[in-house]
Amino acid sequence: LHTIQSELMEIKKTRDYLLQSEKLFDLPITGYPNLHMLDVKIGQISQIYKLYEDWKKLMDRWSQCLWADAPLEQMKQQTQIFMTNLQKNFSKELQAHPLHTAVRNVIKQFKDTLPLLTDLKSDALRKRHWKQLMKETGVTIDENSFTFQNLLDMKLHQYKNIIHEIVSNAKKQLKIELLLKDIAKVWANTKFSMKKYVRDNKERGYILMDLEPIKELLEQGTTSLAGISGTRHVLPFIEEVKLWEKRLS
Repeated sequence: LHTIQSELMEIKKTRDYLLQSEKLFDLPITGYPNLHMLDVKIGQISQIYKLYEDWKKLMDRWSQCLWADAPLEQMKQQTQIFMTNLQKNFSKELQAHPLHTAVRNVIKQFKDTLPLLTDLKSDALRKRHWKQLMKETGVTIDENSFTFQNLLDMKLHQYKNIIHEIVSNAKKQLKIELLLKDIAKVWANTKFSMKKYVRDNKERGYILMDLEPIKELLEQGTTSLAGISGTRHVLPFIEEVKLWEKRLS
């Protein structure tokens, strides 16, 4: 584009020189309608190029971020601004231009990828889920150096269903993880009231008092464990679940 603009500038200089000469010698002024039309069209196309250059600079900056630091909210906002500009700042005729269509498709593809990126930011994801993602996509992920560009290079839109399933499973597994933590916390903080047990005027040890609250906790715990023990999402926690079932039985 810069080459064409430079060539057009030289042609316009020649036109201006000829116009001055015609005025100087009082000759009929020659019109250059085709040159004017070309100038207008190149000016319009340059607006598309400018928008794409701005988009590329933004993407280059984002691509250097570590994935852990990727500003997804900012990306959503900026991407929407570019999509809006493509629609509002260009005539319908220019929107039909192949260059405009190509730029719009590039930005739209990124916009369509953002929900997947948001999914991959889920707090429910653990190392096992990233390992599964690497296995499914064939891409190696280094947590310490994995950049946003690395993630884009995975062409996530090709694995939309896989990512959705992995994240969905991760969220269900998170519920189980939190449930087990709650059970552990409850019993770690439960205080037992005890008293000496005396029979035949001899101390025989200690016995529990206030058994009803303890029975309720046992029932709640065993019911919760029974509700998750038969699901396929319990597999990463199966040993911990069995341990608590044994403890509470």
